[in-house]
Amino acid sequence: MKSFSLEDLRHLEKLASLPCKPEEVDSVRTALEQVLIYIHQLQNVDTEGVDPTFSVLPLECVQGPQEDHVSDLLALTRKAFLSQAPDQIGGLVRVPPLFETTM
Repeated sequence: MKSFSLEDLRHLEKLASLPCKPEEVDSVRTALEQVLIYIHQLQNVDTEGVDPTFSVLPLECVQGPQEDHVSDLLALTRKAFLSQAPDQIGGLVRVPPLFETTM
């Protein structure tokens, strides 16, 4: 099996737009080589007779159905809620923008 070369890492950095710091290069290459070794091992697993699946998660809750319990223990009026908000506008909580716009 081919090892994960520095050129492979540089190509992956460019594709993912995630540059590695110089001190991380060796540890990242080692980790990616381990991933490739594991994938190679998985390719050799005999799956004859195993039905394909689309999810590894159970389709049903393993604990069974649960009843919803409505409680007003934590219920606040709008006025009480907004009084605790650091900033508000028009009866809504104002939050800092996540993205800067460049126009």
